[in-house]
Amino acid sequence: MSVDRELSEYDLNTAASIARLEAKVDALIIRFDEAITTQVKDHGKRLGVLERRAVWQAGWIAGAGLAGSAMTAVIFKFLGL
Repeated sequence: MSVDRELSEYDLNTAASIARLEAKVDALIIRFDEAITTQVKDHGKRLGVLERRAVWQAGWIAGAGLAGSAMTAVIFKFLGL
C-alpha cells in the first residue's frame, strides 16, 4: 500500500470522525436548547404561583388589619373611650 493511499484513507477516516462529532455536537445543542426552554417555562410557572400566593397573603393581611381596626372601633364606641 502506498503512502498516498494510506494518507488518503486516514484523511477519509478523520473526516468521517469529524462529521460524526459535528452531528453529536449539533444534537447536543438542540437538547440544551430544549432543556433551557423547559426550565424557563417551569420557572415562569413557579413565579406565577408565587405571585398569586403573595397576592392572596397580602389580601389576608389587609383583611386581618381591617377586622382589627373594626373591632377596635367597635370596642371604643361601646366603651365610650
